Amino acid sequence: MADEYVGRGTCRKVLAMAHGITSTDTPIYARKPAWHGLGTVLEEAPSIDAALQIAGLDWSVDQWPISATNGEVRRIVESHVLNVRSDNASSIGVVGSGYRPVQNRELVDFAKAIAAESDVLKVESAGSLWGGSRVWFLLRGESFTLRSSDEVRPYLLLANGHDGSLAFRAIPTSIRVECNNKLSQALRVGEKIGYTFRHTGSVSDKMEEARKALKSYTGQVERFTEACKTLAGKGTNTEEVKAFFTECYQDDFGAIPAEVKNDADRRKRDTAKDAFHAYVRRFDREITVAGATRWNMANAYTGFLQHDRKVRAANESDRRQYRVDYALFGADAERSTSAFSRALTMA
Repeated sequence: MADEYVGRGTCRKVLAMAHGITSTDTPIYARKPAWHGLGTVLEEAPSIDAALQIAGLDWSVDQWPISATNGEVRRIVESHVLNVRSDNASSIGVVGSGYRPVQNRELVDFAKAIAAESDVLKVESAGSLWGGSRVWFLLRGESFTLRSSDEVRPYLLLANGHDGSLAFRAIPTSIRVECNNKLSQALRVGEKIGYTFRHTGSVSDKMEEARKALKSYTGQVERFTEACKTLAGKGTNTEEVKAFFTECYQDDFGAIPAEVKNDADRRKRDTAKDAFHAYVRRFDREITVAGATRWNMANAYTGFLQHDRKVRAANESDRRQYRVDYALFGADAERSTSAFSRALTMA
């Protein structure tokens, strides 16, 4: 793992290197570990400019031409280029020649513009994964509480890929503190929430469009808060909890066989049963915090996705890293959005 940074205050490491965090990835978190427990913890939130440097993101993406040879003749590959880190010349992805990088410094400028308009956003975390292939800044807004101790912290996630696998995205999200799981704030209430674009055409124009789209971030948080209160105010029962899980699970992972006709059907049924039992255990465990409500029902499914669902990996360190990747950038973010939207529609 890379050397520890010591700046204002002190910092400490909270997990050894995982598969996705290389010696050039040094994610940081303000005051306490994030829900996934990875990275280095700082005693106080850094400025957005400082976060760029402390998290080791003060580098740009250069694009090198690609060539191929048979040992005698060399040809330039005009259709693609190699994205390379400017600080260490390591390759981070082969992309099409029309790919336009969104530089890390542009993320900082974007974050500063949004924070200036909101007045409440602070840097909660920043970092990279997979050697710089993916980069993020997490900006924190003002938290709110449901029931007596169920605190929810709204955030704005700025994420970007340099390897061609992830479009730029600026997405409101949130973390449920008590039960330590990430929520999707992208409940489909009011206008479209968040902004995503691919790395083609004029990146500067698209960044400006994204900034304008998120100018109403504070209003989005207010609507999200009301949606959460709606869910927290609606009771639920065993039949509804089971139906909710079944609908979400089948949308995300395919139909559960009604009849077992072969080994494949049996494996699918067994996997679904194990998932349901994990979901119910999480629901029951959180009743003291969230109550027997549709809010708990939705959160239990998100918790299942992030903490209980089986993930294939060589070891626990890799598993934890993959969960971070899925929750922040991958399918679980979309699955969480769908689950909360479904619960809200029911409510």
